[in-house]
Amino acid sequence: MRIVLCPINILAYLFLLLTPPSTVFSDTKVSSGSWFGYTAKFKFKDSLRAFFDIQPRFLIDSPRPRADGDLNTLNLRGAFGYQLDDNFSSYLGYAVVPTYEPKRVEHRAFQDLSSVHIDQDIKFSNRLRFEQRFLEGVDDVSLRGRYQSSIQKSLSWIPNLSLLIYDEAFFNFNDIETSAPKGFEQNRAFLGFNYQISSDFSVDVGYLNQYQERRGSSSDVLTNVLFLGFTSSIDLS
Repeated sequence: MRIVLCPINILAYLFLLLTPPSTVFSDTKVSSGSWFGYTAKFKFKDSLRAFFDIQPRFLIDSPRPRADGDLNTLNLRGAFGYQLDDNFSSYLGYAVVPTYEPKRVEHRAFQDLSSVHIDQDIKFSNRLRFEQRFLEGVDDVSLRGRYQSSIQKSLSWIPNLSLLIYDEAFFNFNDIETSAPKGFEQNRAFLGFNYQISSDFSVDVGYLNQYQERRGSSSDVLTNVLFLGFTSSIDLS
C-alpha cells in the first residue's frame, strides 16, 4: 500500500509564504534567526537503527528585548529505532532542550513513525511524532503531536543537487500551565536544497518559516529562519 500525503499541505502553506505577513497574519510580530544542525544516522544489524542530532538556534532580530544574535534554544536529541520494512521505520527517543529566552530546560520523550517512498527521482517522506514534554517548574506533562511531510526532487542540471520542500504542523493535546493551549500550536515550512556531498554525507540549506500561535497573548510570532544542516550516515552492520 502506497501512502503519499505530503503535497497538499506543503503547497497550501507555501502559498502563505508568498503572501506578506501583514496581509495573512494580523497582529503578528515578526522576528528572524539562523538555525544550524547536525544529524548522525546509524545503521546496525537486523534492521536496528539510531540517530543523534544537535541543533543550536540563534535569534537575529527578536520582538522581545534582548541582545541580537544570542543563542535562543539548543536541541539535543537521540533515538533508537527499527526498520519495519523497505518503507516504514519506528523510533523511540529522548531530547533535552535548554531555552535561554525565557531561561528553562525542557525534557522530552518521543515516538516516531516514518515512511519513505521513492518514485524515480522524487522522494516522498512522512513522519508522525508524539511527544511527552516535561517542562521545568511544571508538574503536569504536556502532550504534543507533530506531522511532517516532505518532497525531495533531484535536479538534473547539477549532479547530486535536489530541491527540498517540507511542512510540519504541531498540535497540543492538553492544556497545562506555561504551555500553549490545547489545539494548533505552530507550523514550520521549509524551501531549500539538499546536496549529496558523498554517499554518506549531505547538506541542507534554505529558508524556514515558523509561525507560532500565541493564544492568550497580544500577538502571534512569525520567524524567518536561515537554516543550514548536515547529515552523516554511518553503517555499522
